[in-house]
Amino acid sequence: MFPQFPIVWRLAINAWHIYGLLTSISLTCLIVSYFGPLLFMSWAPRCNLCRRYFADLESARASGSESVAEAVDRTIGRRSSQPASTQESRRKRANSVKRGGAGTAAAEEPRNPVDVAKEPWALVTGASSGIGLCIVRELARQGINVVLVARNDALLPKAVEQLHTEFPERSFRVVATDLSDATPADNALETEVGVIPGYLSDVKEATADLFAADTLRLVFSNAGYLLMSFYWQRGLAEQMRNWECNVTAALRLTHYVLERWAQNQHRFGDLDRTGATSRTSRRRLLVFTSSSSFFLPTPFATLYGAEKAALSSFAQSLAVEVRDLGVDVLVVHPSYTRTNLYAGQPKLAILRFLDRFTGASPEGVAESIMRSIGRGFLIRDIGLYSSLTRWLNHIIDIGLLSSILVQLRHLVPEYRAFKAASEAPRQRAC
Repeated sequence: MFPQFPIVWRLAINAWHIYGLLTSISLTCLIVSYFGPLLFMSWAPRCNLCRRYFADLESARASGSESVAEAVDRTIGRRSSQPASTQESRRKRANSVKRGGAGTAAAEEPRNPVDVAKEPWALVTGASSGIGLCIVRELARQGINVVLVARNDALLPKAVEQLHTEFPERSFRVVATDLSDATPADNALETEVGVIPGYLSDVKEATADLFAADTLRLVFSNAGYLLMSFYWQRGLAEQMRNWECNVTAALRLTHYVLERWAQNQHRFGDLDRTGATSRTSRRRLLVFTSSSSFFLPTPFATLYGAEKAALSSFAQSLAVEVRDLGVDVLVVHPSYTRTNLYAGQPKLAILRFLDRFTGASPEGVAESIMRSIGRGFLIRDIGLYSSLTRWLNHIIDIGLLSSILVQLRHLVPEYRAFKAASEAPRQRAC
């Protein structure tokens, strides 16, 4: 046996070297495949949205030929058969849609409705501040008119006034509504999925003519807000309103948008005989603002992590189904961003650390989104925190990490603070 030992030893050493070589190759491929696209999209120019998604409108305006909107109007004969007063009243209703609350919703610049229908349009939710408002600015710089969907609070009229000042040549429609309120609209009709929430009725009313003209082709589902506490400390109704805004509203809006886009694909002959998108078809875009928070456990914001995980999973699966409809899907995972998302919420130690060292601006996140569109990538992790936590999932099993957090929970200052807050009412009752 002893003479054979050196042979076995050499075989073990060779096997270890082969294992090390394969590990190095795998790690190198993983680094290149992940960080390569990140570096490329960090330096890549912004996507020319008009050229990619509105090329037919651009060519029609350049050649002076009949536009898509004119072809639709000629086919269905709606605008030509209506008196000017009817067209004007419909335009005003669509431009100023508001639901509940006080205040006046801003309207678009006065333009001929037919001219507006010839131009490119996008829809952005959560558009009154933060990342959403910066996305609107990016779109307006590229010559795209925008439908803004946001709550009817003090931020909305201020944002619209700024947009009109910065981009006087652009048109802005405002849907002032609460995406967390699933209450049906007045006189809402019951459908096969139940009664339609009021906010979806508002969006449908404001965008009906744009979908009929097939000029609304970009949708950014960006709305969301954060609740911080132990999950059971807040009422279930409050938690479900948060879920409605952060998840369900995006699902409802996406379903409505895809139905209209699929109808337009068939109406305008954008599908070939096999049902796939033809090369000359009009492309469309869905962008979902998720978060890197769900890469790791999110105690004290339990519902938020689950919401973003659901939204990301939904977008990744949806991308496969809508590819033949000519729809690009992008889901972005921003790192900590200095926005109103954290307003009124306890400032956790990890958030203070991220704000000081790795906090991003909403302008930078919106710019990164524009650089990622049209690059063939479905997921974009934005920022250092997103990249590091994504990699941590490859190194440490998420179940093991969760078990460690459970055992070490008493060492976390935020846990002790939230626990003390939860025990205070019971102590006063005693």
